[in-house]
Amino acid sequence: MNSFRIIFIVFIINFLNLLISQKLFTSVIICSTINIYFLSRYQTNQKQINKITLIELFSWIINTYLVLINNFNLWFLTLNNLLWLLTSIKLIESKNDIKTKNIILLLFLSIGTSALFNLNLISNFVNLICIALLIYSLLLINNSKSENVIKQLLVLLSFLPLTFFSYILIPKAKPWLNINSQTLAKTGINNELRPGDISSLAKGSDLVGRIFFDNKLPNNDERYWRVFVLDQFKDNTWISNTNKNSSYTLNNNPISSIENNINNINAETWILEPNYIQERPWSGYGNPVDRNMRISNKGKLIGEKDLKKRKEYQLSSIKNSWRLISPNKRKNNIDKNYNKKAYALGKKWANESINQEAIIYKAEKFFKEGGYKYSMNPGLMNKKAPYDDFLFNKKTGFCEHFAGSFTLLMNHANIPARVVVGYQGGKELKNYEDKNYLLIDNSYVHAWSEVWIKGKGWIRIDPTFWIAPERIQDSLLLTENKFIMQKFAQNFKLDLINNLSLLEIRLNTLIRSLDFNNKIITFSGNIILNRIISIIMFTLILSITIIFLLLDKTNSNNIIKRNMNIYLYFISKYSFNIYEAETLISISYRLAEKYPKIANQINKIQVLYNTHKFRKNPTNKKKHFSLFINLLYLEIIVLIHIGLEKLNPSYNKIPFNKKS
Repeated sequence: MNSFRIIFIVFIINFLNLLISQKLFTSVIICSTINIYFLSRYQTNQKQINKITLIELFSWIINTYLVLINNFNLWFLTLNNLLWLLTSIKLIESKNDIKTKNIILLLFLSIGTSALFNLNLISNFVNLICIALLIYSLLLINNSKSENVIKQLLVLLSFLPLTFFSYILIPKAKPWLNINSQTLAKTGINNELRPGDISSLAKGSDLVGRIFFDNKLPNNDERYWRVFVLDQFKDNTWISNTNKNSSYTLNNNPISSIENNINNINAETWILEPNYIQERPWSGYGNPVDRNMRISNKGKLIGEKDLKKRKEYQLSSIKNSWRLISPNKRKNNIDKNYNKKAYALGKKWANESINQEAIIYKAEKFFKEGGYKYSMNPGLMNKKAPYDDFLFNKKTGFCEHFAGSFTLLMNHANIPARVVVGYQGGKELKNYEDKNYLLIDNSYVHAWSEVWIKGKGWIRIDPTFWIAPERIQDSLLLTENKFIMQKFAQNFKLDLINNLSLLEIRLNTLIRSLDFNNKIITFSGNIILNRIISIIMFTLILSITIIFLLLDKTNSNNIIKRNMNIYLYFISKYSFNIYEAETLISISYRLAEKYPKIANQINKIQVLYNTHKFRKNPTNKKKHFSLFINLLYLEIIVLIHIGLEKLNPSYNKIPFNKKS
């Protein structure tokens, strides 16, 4: 297989990976497909390539403009798409044998930048395969022999123990680049909501967490997992009110009654993936078992710090009281400067109705009979009055459009209301005990509303259910625009995650049964001693790795001879004279007379060395390495013994085991 075929395979693999991950713009997908078509034909001259480049760059500029006016935080993704587009164009040149190494370097750069924001397991695995293929193609270009490739692979493998040990001991830094959002977490949501925010996130499928229940799984219409509560509307954006009076923590005491639609509480256990927010997803029922977690008066479950690693937490079946906390007097929490039509409609309902239930009924009828449609691709709304544009013009939206507009209407109708952002639904799977649990990824991201009803407390109302009940009852997203390969990839990824989860749970069970928790990284209860031991072990592994490399790169006689010279150098520093042209046998004889306790070790050193030096047949690498380790071990014993005797003369009176 020549280098160009390998490069082409890497290009196709990455193209499919980015396509499935939905990281490519439409224009780039079309242009890359066209470039693949040109590759399949005969060679293209440079003038044709230049024309193709101008046309495709122009299409990328238009696509980039449309993306950035909707969400400027995607700037890094636009640059990555440009890099990928240039790579696909350069690939046409590589078929003409023009600077083949350039396309390899571009592919390296494309894979590296894609890996910065495409962090799921499958994509990383694909990237590793592609990098290995690209390295192999470089070796082919440089006419490297297969035996050299094998040696280089062995060198790479020799560093794996050191890499693994470093990963365990060295503290992990936070990501240097926070891409695509100022507050975006691995969970896929943030603490602000604008029309269009969630619909773009729902197209992803990054893992969020898994939920286990003591009893049977809750019904589909009860699978609401709350994260953020947004009760302030400003500049067409729903945000959380930062008023100090509304941020106190509940005293989580059990109470006798809660909102009417709660029958019983099913204790739940979450295994949450790492993220950089303090809010934790939960059902809203029960109380946290962990003392470091608390429930706010708005019904948010808050952890002590951001998650840097996978977290498991439990919620007991004890009832909480946050739903019965009345809203504070809110001044200037709802911006009335925009969406004038929504403001007028809310006031109209308030004037026409005798109670809160009547207003909510009018809203339900308004949405059900208004010709509204549910879609993951609702398009852009008017910037100045997006909710007016949605309610009275476009009438096609995703969950955030329905939840945001309904909540706005309720506030204008003098009913306290707020938006809740989290997840709805989940994929049912089985664990190793054949027990059902729910797997949540970003495709289940959702927004709904809560209204305050006197005498009942905060009641959940999901306007999306009025328009698309199948979205809630069956946890289905409208995926009419999703490619077949995307559907296949998502199902494949979920199955893979499930299998890895089963393996992880079984491994954790085994570790707990052996009571081996944290023994890998915690050697002692003393932090300082623990770090010292870690440094010693790290240095030891590094030394062994370097020795392995030296044995591979250096002539065996030279390395053994160098080792012996170092040994004799330290011996001479202990006030022991070594004469010029004196043999090792003579030196060892005099040294053994001076230090009789270690005479056995001294003699073994000279026997092993001379046996190796005057051998008739060459030794293999395994025997050579064994000899080196044995000599090093004996030399260390001799040097330590002599050093201790120099420091403490009474040490000579202590018996020493000569059979070592």
